[in-house]
Amino acid sequence: MATINEWYGENNINWGKSYSQSWWGSVNEANSWGILYPGTAEGSIIYADTTSYTADATGITSDNGVGGVVTPPATPGTATDTTWWTAYSVETTQSGVLYFQFTYNSVTYGRGVVGTQAEYTDYAGETVVGGSEVSRTLRIDTETPDVGTFIFDVYGEAVNENDSYTYAMLFGPYAYYSQPRYIFIGTINSYVSGGVFNPYPLFKLEQVNGYLQITEKIEAP
Repeated sequence: MATINEWYGENNINWGKSYSQSWWGSVNEANSWGILYPGTAEGSIIYADTTSYTADATGITSDNGVGGVVTPPATPGTATDTTWWTAYSVETTQSGVLYFQFTYNSVTYGRGVVGTQAEYTDYAGETVVGGSEVSRTLRIDTETPDVGTFIFDVYGEAVNENDSYTYAMLFGPYAYYSQPRYIFIGTINSYVSGGVFNPYPLFKLEQVNGYLQITEKIEAP
């Protein structure tokens, strides 16, 4: 009986062959499907010849954070010494005076906090003719505001579910954040750039474990 080589010739182009060794683990084991790759590969590089890399896990992490999924902290750290500002009001030629605030239980709060991002972004690019920085500032527990940052009052007290923080007129009651809210955080008057209103980056605030955390950084479209 003819062999497969006699029927089809030698497979000199290596079509259909498995490599005897992969870069990470041996593929030609007795089960014809390869050994179970190790959970970690210390000091190794993972190569893939396909255009996509998939995993059954919900995230792929790396020691240096490059290309990995970073889990935000669950509780606040310590507030840094840097004081940050938020936008209170701005006057544009197109829309007049804009106030960035909210009303909760018939009381107006929020010198900088609003209920929807459109309350900032709808006015992006309008010509600024007047502005007012808010006197109520805030602090954070990271070098710059970003996803995972917790929000503090100017004295370093984390905004919390017990409402035991200063400048309630800036943040309002913690209960207000049962839905996502939005705030501009920057340096004094930095929401005016080149004579136009620039509310970016804008930050989404949400309740996390009894505190107030940035959960999204919204860049300019």
